[in-house]
Amino acid sequence: LVAMRFVTLMRRRQFRLERSFQAALLVALEASRKADSILNHTLKNTMADAAADMELFLTNTDLPEPSVRHLRLSMATLRRGMRACRHRQAYIKLESGGYQPSLQPVQLSALVDEVTAGRDIQVSVEDKRVLLDEKLYSLVLDNTINNAFKHGRPQDPQVQLTVSTAPVDSGISLADDKHVRVTFRLSNQANPSRPRITDDYVAKVLRGESKATVGALSDQIGLQHSLSACQALKVTASLTQTGQTVVFTAVAVVELATRMPSPDGQQCSTALDQEAAAFPPDLKICYIDDSDSARRLLDFNLRARAKTSNVHVFGKERLEVSQFMEAVLDGGDIAILDQHLEFEGEGLVYGTDLVRELREKRFQGLLCTRSANVAPEDRAKYMEAGVHCIFGKDLGMREMIAEMQIAHVRTMMRPLLPPGCPRASNTDTLVLAPRPTFERGDA
Repeated sequence: LVAMRFVTLMRRRQFRLERSFQAALLVALEASRKADSILNHTLKNTMADAAADMELFLTNTDLPEPSVRHLRLSMATLRRGMRACRHRQAYIKLESGGYQPSLQPVQLSALVDEVTAGRDIQVSVEDKRVLLDEKLYSLVLDNTINNAFKHGRPQDPQVQLTVSTAPVDSGISLADDKHVRVTFRLSNQANPSRPRITDDYVAKVLRGESKATVGALSDQIGLQHSLSACQALKVTASLTQTGQTVVFTAVAVVELATRMPSPDGQQCSTALDQEAAAFPPDLKICYIDDSDSARRLLDFNLRARAKTSNVHVFGKERLEVSQFMEAVLDGGDIAILDQHLEFEGEGLVYGTDLVRELREKRFQGLLCTRSANVAPEDRAKYMEAGVHCIFGKDLGMREMIAEMQIAHVRTMMRPLLPPGCPRASNTDTLVLAPRPTFERGDA
């Protein structure tokens, strides 16, 4: 009887300890998640401010290009860092094995331009518009390019990226005209002081067993993530070395996402140029952001590129929130809002709350969110509030303003597009983050 009682007490104690441990673990995980989210948000905004100051300086400088080359490289590096922060949730799901690819129309040339910006790399692209998961393809290319420079020949690694396409054999004598085989080939000259790349080495990297052989500070985690991403995408990938040349190859069969041609053969992409040209001058544009760098950058570029001097920026202090709302409702044509407006000692204002208020007060102009947070869950929140378009802060000013002009013409003016091209409906939401992703009404 005593023994049974002792066992019962021990089990109760063990049960209480397990419950206490689980509760403490949940608290620690939640605290870690919140801290990670705060750090991620802070990093993105810090990088956005630095990139904004650089872009403003480069826009106004008369210095020759060789003198500012490294500054341009640094700005491109900051934007890559912002992109990596933006895709954090996707990377977490990839690591846990729960990632589900999300396909969207992507221009291959635009994808390559984004991942090679600011890098000394030779590029050749057979351009197509295809459906693919831009986040994971960016991850694959970013990491393999980083590895090529980091682990390649120290002087002149001769990094080259080639993107080629080929028809897909459907197996029934005729080629499949709805899909295309895309091959990404990245090559570099090997570092002679490093071990040769073998099939066994690649297999160990994929299993995470390479740390013991390459050292704690160079564990090939980028390559491991790239190969894991390729598996999630069902992409055939290989890493080989022949002589002193290292080659990474990824081959995927993807669906074409071509636009509908008009009867005279004109493509709808031409309509984008027509819409941008139709953007009217002298519109009243109001922008609110708590970042001084962002305000100065937008103020300069909107005046220089958007055919207007009627630009008003707000966000230096909490009082300017009400001034922004009054200015927008007093004949404003375009309102651009940051999402997190933080005023020291005066609390936090959300851009989505201001958007809802503008909607309730019958603002009829274009509503845009410009934020460092443009992950899918963030975009859904902005769209639910009622914005027409979304810009990531890693998007360059030239591209952002061109896309804003197109969004205004499509949403506010609704011009006739070329015959055969789709036209937006009253309920369409044009999402631009960082490039146009037409949620509805897109070919």
